[in-house]
Order: sequence, then structure tokens, then C-alpha cells
Amino acid sequence: MKRTKLSRNIKFLIALFISVKISSYFTRILENTDLNVWISRGIGCMLCVALGLMFNRLWIERSPIEN
Repeated sequence: MKRTKLSRNIKFLIALFISVKISSYFTRILENTDLNVWISRGIGCMLCVALGLMFNRLWIERSPIEN
């Protein structure tokens, strides 16, 4: 396995972990409000997807690829 492929996979896992943690935090905040639980979970899910795509677009795809 090439070092660049391993590095890209590690970046992907870090981005995934960060986006899940942030969306979980906001889901907990929204569940303590008067919103329906499923609405707050849906918002948390959409936030996780948006953050994951943002990390992928801005951090992982812009990193230089070495062959």
C-alpha cells in the first residue's frame, strides 16, 4: 500500500470522526429543546453529511496526490 493512499484514508477517517462528533453534539442540544426527537435527529444527520462533504471537498481533495 502506498503511503499517499494510506494518508488519504487516515484523513478520511479523521474527517468522518470529526463530522460525526460535531453532529452528535448539535443533535444532543436540539433534543433538549421542544423539537420532535426525530426532527432533531434528521437535522443532525443532514449536518453530518454536510460536514463530511465539506471536509472531503476542502481538505482531502485539495491535498496533493503523489504517485
